[in-house]
Amino acid sequence: MTLDIRPALSASAPDSIDALREMLGSLEAQLVALYEEKEEWSARPGEPDETLTALYEDKQRLSARTIAELRASVDSFSAQLAEFYQEREQQDTGAHTGNSEELQTSLQSFEAQLDALYAERADATDEHAEALEMVASLASQVASLLEERDDLAAQIIRAVQELQATKKRAREMVNVVLEQSFA
Repeated sequence: MTLDIRPALSASAPDSIDALREMLGSLEAQLVALYEEKEEWSARPGEPDETLTALYEDKQRLSARTIAELRASVDSFSAQLAEFYQEREQQDTGAHTGNSEELQTSLQSFEAQLDALYAERADATDEHAEALEMVASLASQVASLLEERDDLAAQIIRAVQELQATKKRAREMVNVVLEQSFA
């Protein structure tokens, strides 16, 4: 392909032959510099492999960090579940015997599932997908248990409020009886 630079040169044509020679020398130097740069880039074939290797290592580090974060989340969920069990055992369940038995059954079921998941986790070496499923399952279980705990707490609060209202009415009735007896 032939490149015609005459139209470009006519706009800024040098006034003398010496100026034209200087311009040609400058263009030649630029052309040589471009060829040298091209040769430098083509002489480094290993560099893209190093970039890919670095990218792969970054992905491995991120994967390891993600797995560590998932394990920390599982441990956190396990701790929350254990804390919930302790709170559950400490609550007075006399008024809620039917709900308590259902909750105990579901808690035992969750505990069995959790034990099964832990057994699977111990057998699995580094299965990322199973860890995600386990975390999702534990998260939903913990959320369900927390909702049940909140419901029980609300029921207890209502029962306490009813008891306080009944005590107040009883006091008022005793006061009325006392006033009538002294009157």
